[in-house]
Amino acid sequence: VVPMGTGPDTAANRAARRDRLTQTVRSVDGIAQFAEANTAIGLLSSDSGSQAEDLDVVGISPADAVRVLRDPGELPSLTSGILMVNAQAATWSGLHSGDLTRFGADASLGRAGIPLTVRIADVPEDYGYVTPDAFAALSGASGLLDTEIFAALAPGASALRTSTALSTALDDAGLAYNVLAPAADREQYGQVIDTILAVIIGLLAVAVIIALIGVANTLSLSVLERRRESATLRAIGLRRRQLRSMLAVEGMFISGIGTVLGIILGLAYGWLGSLVVLGAVGHRELLVPWANLAIILLVGLAAGLLASILPARSAARTPPVAALAVE
Repeated sequence: VVPMGTGPDTAANRAARRDRLTQTVRSVDGIAQFAEANTAIGLLSSDSGSQAEDLDVVGISPADAVRVLRDPGELPSLTSGILMVNAQAATWSGLHSGDLTRFGADASLGRAGIPLTVRIADVPEDYGYVTPDAFAALSGASGLLDTEIFAALAPGASALRTSTALSTALDDAGLAYNVLAPAADREQYGQVIDTILAVIIGLLAVAVIIALIGVANTLSLSVLERRRESATLRAIGLRRRQLRSMLAVEGMFISGIGTVLGIILGLAYGWLGSLVVLGAVGHRELLVPWANLAIILLVGLAAGLLASILPARSAARTPPVAALAVE
């Protein structure tokens, strides 16, 4: 929840807005916990006098970052006197790791700015992060200070419904704040992807049926070509059940190899596609859905077993004498 910068900015108004904001956030279902963070928009300047771009700076304690952020990155190691930014924010603001900068309200910073050492690290969003005690020195920067809320969702809560409810509650309370909800965006993208996957799974089901017919044809041809071998095995004591089991294993072996190759290629294409499409959006975390892959492998093996039923039955019902007579 970030301020939109409307209304007179006095100490009394900021305190009143902060109280109303925290009460409003606390009243929304789906929010498990939240933490206040002071925010300011100021200018950065190096001691050499070079001017950098404006930067949104957030004052938050490492403990609060761990408590409310899904991925706090390196914020738990934030210390006083450090300005922590990610690589993208550093590029935009003209910062380099180890720079000694001064943060203040206007271009004529002089000695009035706050001395901070830049550290480029893995942190969420394109903000600058400082500890609350370092941020307290900005209390005299009139017109820049406000309160931002970082909220964590309750287990099982819908991010879309919660963010919508929070926006409505803020509007009803007359608070000019904007709700930034990466979790809601993720949930919305997930719904779109799930729809696309449902269509793909439908097409995959058709492909599986075609594959079943192909495996059954392959096994049927194999049975016809090996009728004498099967008859010889039957003549030396192989039972019908054992012959059916042998062909079932062969069918599962064929389908299993195809399934494993499909899983490997699917993971590779999925990871590459995610990096290409979502690489510039934010932090990427490539995971292997072991449970889903295990289900796919079991379905593939079951399909091979199903495809082997008719060929195995045909081979088992052929008398050994009749099979040996085949030229």
